[in-house]
This record gives sequence, C-alpha cells and structure tokens, in this order.
Amino acid sequence: LVGQPNVRFHLRGQDYEYNFESMRQRNLNSSKEREIRPPQSMAAPPKPILPLGYMTVIRVPQGAGKTMEIQDPNTPGQKITVALPPGASPGKHMAVPLPGKGEDVQAIMDKQRSGWPAAAKALAGAGGVGGR
Repeated sequence: LVGQPNVRFHLRGQDYEYNFESMRQRNLNSSKEREIRPPQSMAAPPKPILPLGYMTVIRVPQGAGKTMEIQDPNTPGQKITVALPPGASPGKHMAVPLPGKGEDVQAIMDKQRSGWPAAAKALAGAGGVGGR
C-alpha cells in the first residue's frame, strides 16, 4: 500500500491491474474481473508515499547501513543501490521505486529521498507494502 489508486503487474505469465478505488482486479489478458478486499488492519496512506512508476518490495536486512544493493528486476545482471531511510528496521518490508527504461538510477534515488521523512516513517514502520 503506497497510496496510488491502481497497480499493474505481471505474475506467472498473466498481466493484472488492481483498482483500489473500485476494489476490482482485472486480468488484462482475458479481461476477467473480480472483487478484491483490503488486507486486514491495513489502510492506504492519506497521500502517495512513492511517485508513480515501477517499484519492488524488499526486506531490510540485518546490519544494513544507509544503502543496500538489489538486483534490477527490469535489467538482469544489473544492480541498483537503494537508499535506506533513517530508522529502517531489519526485517521490515520497504517499497522501492525502480528506474523505467531510459531512467537514471540516481534520479530514482533522489525521488526516493525526496519523500522522506514522511515516507521513511510509513515505509520503515509498515509490515508490508505493495504496488507498482
């Protein structure tokens, strides 16, 4: 839950779109739709905590410093340096913006930092977040 009204993702060969305003899931390949429910005890933040664009969810590792490296899911073999917000607790999930095609990783890091401290509090304290 990063506060965006919808999310699109690819899973097991299928493309999906979730609309959190109408609470519907749609398979973009078959156009089949179904109703969805929000996760128990989770609510959307009052405003988006990440900019529009690609993202992934990571778990903050033990002993993490100010940054960590992850594999770029959009570019196999390439790594991305992720800036960790102050107070990010080991074991917690954190939504991380990813560069799109032609985007610079540094620009994404700057976008990520621009949302702190509000995003740092929300992401570092969240049990899990998702979206794209």
